[in-house]
Amino acid sequence: MINVVWLKRDVRIHDHGPLNHASTSEIPFIVLYVYEKCQLLQPSVHGSHIHVINEGLADLDSRLSDSSHPLIDKPLRTLTVCYSTVLEVLKSIHSKFTIRELLAHEETGHYASYQRDRRVRAWCKSAGVKMREFNQTGVTRRLGDRDDFSKLLNAFMTKPQHPTAGTNFKNKIIGVGLGLPGQCKSLLEPKSLAEIPLENRADRDSRQVGGETEALRILETFLQSRGRNYSRGISSPNSSWESCSRLSIYLSWGHISVRFVVQALRRKQAEVKALKSSGVHMDECWGRSLGAFQSRLHWRSHFMQKLESEPLLEKKDLCPAYQHLRRGSGEFNLQYYEAWKSGRTGYPFLDACMRCLQIHGWLNFRMRAMVVSFATYNLWLDWKKIAPHLARLFLDFEPGIHYPQLQIQSGTTGINAMRVYNVTKQGKDQDPRGIFIRKYVTELRDVKDEFVHEPWKMTRKDMARCNVQVGSSDRGALFRGLVEEDQASDTIHECYPAPIVNEQESAKDAKDKIAAVRNMTSTKREARAVFEKHGSRKGTSDFKKMKGDGKVKRDKSKEKGQEREKGQKSIHSFAVKNKEKGQKASMGVFSTKENEGDKTWSCSTCTFNNTKPQAPVCEICGTLRENNLNT
Repeated sequence: MINVVWLKRDVRIHDHGPLNHASTSEIPFIVLYVYEKCQLLQPSVHGSHIHVINEGLADLDSRLSDSSHPLIDKPLRTLTVCYSTVLEVLKSIHSKFTIRELLAHEETGHYASYQRDRRVRAWCKSAGVKMREFNQTGVTRRLGDRDDFSKLLNAFMTKPQHPTAGTNFKNKIIGVGLGLPGQCKSLLEPKSLAEIPLENRADRDSRQVGGETEALRILETFLQSRGRNYSRGISSPNSSWESCSRLSIYLSWGHISVRFVVQALRRKQAEVKALKSSGVHMDECWGRSLGAFQSRLHWRSHFMQKLESEPLLEKKDLCPAYQHLRRGSGEFNLQYYEAWKSGRTGYPFLDACMRCLQIHGWLNFRMRAMVVSFATYNLWLDWKKIAPHLARLFLDFEPGIHYPQLQIQSGTTGINAMRVYNVTKQGKDQDPRGIFIRKYVTELRDVKDEFVHEPWKMTRKDMARCNVQVGSSDRGALFRGLVEEDQASDTIHECYPAPIVNEQESAKDAKDKIAAVRNMTSTKREARAVFEKHGSRKGTSDFKKMKGDGKVKRDKSKEKGQEREKGQKSIHSFAVKNKEKGQKASMGVFSTKENEGDKTWSCSTCTFNNTKPQAPVCEICGTLRENNLNT
């Protein structure tokens, strides 16, 4: 009889419930990973994902076998890896050894993984195998009331981590030469996985490396130095490479646990506070940045809970009233889609973002929101049609964030404000000198700063001087039209497209269509139901004030107000000012004390509820408060 530790998005040793449980048992166990054919068939899969997964597996195999050199192309030493379906593998193991317990982490994945998990649970029940699943994200299964989410999340994050398994358990691991279906001697490259289309098997040219060892190193550099500039550097695609935590791929693929990160962050906050109290000069940026990062971690779990509570979120709009938008006959413009996908829309900043993703698989949040906004508003593309391509581009593809965010950025949730990014303005704000643009849109490398964001405004002479033809694929057309011989050369080196749509007009048309649906009485009723199930409970919501259409079962805002009057704690994602004492409240993981006089303001760009009423910028995305006066 044996136990099986089933690895999915949790390839690590630290804070690993299933591995710790198996290591403390008296019976041997298998550490199993399966290249699952039904999962590989999903259109969200990309070769770069497989490479990151393999790097994590190689690192774990090395740690479990006490080797200091993880090698992807060498024989596996401790892990059992199969290329099959997980049910076929489990049935084979059960027939050979008899499985006592199947140990795994809960996964909030796409719908195919949700269905797979249901099949595995059903088999375990019929086969008499006890399946035990551990929470690793703070997301709550079968959450009965959204009002309880923050309380439960805070309890999870403050709970001690699972002990890291020692070295004495390693002789309990079995796995080599078991003769299981599709068992691999070494890890498989994407080219060997037939389910992935050929065009999606390539790796990214310059991406982050996966694995727990690298994840721990990245976390250390963030908390020791890089994190200081997090708050003020996360919005620009130039500064975010260093100022952002860069932990997203490790959190997404489970090479580090979110609780491990949160508790390390908490220790850093305590350290900063202690040094400041002892009279040591501390840069104010540290406190602000750590608080903003803490908020982002809470926000991450908040969105994952949406998918957990609504598994079909990747297939349907959160608010049914918007289901028909962008899906009429002939509405999907393939030419627009291909231009957006390849980074040739004629808008340099947008194109630079798309090309950056193709190379690195990573982009900061504001820019991700912008590329979705442009696709769904300006180009009027269905979010469901662009979702697979973006999932393949994002090295840190996390279904629980991906699908809720796509719907928010395309305006179909019914509870979030419309945000239509002006890509030209964003470029001028976040990349004023065109550094980012020139790095990725190399056709414009010689264009002057005054035209780099709007190259279509150049004259033909200007284009000739910087060797680029804007708006034509004919490399000689520009020079044939020039009168001055001395301004021309025999050929032109680069061509760059003219804007494929009018940015202002297309945005206005899209907003009008969304607003027409949003203002319908039936939509407001549906949106209220969405808020009750999925809405953030922080701050003041329009849906708590709404009168007329739609009713809630009880007045939860009054209940919350009564609790606050009694001095009870309200769970939030970061500390707010304690006005009575004139000091900042002590910072827990996600808990603070809310005071009666505090007010929040919602950012019109990212909809984050800022609890500092006098803050000049949004703590998450850095948008100026003056741009949020109507929120």
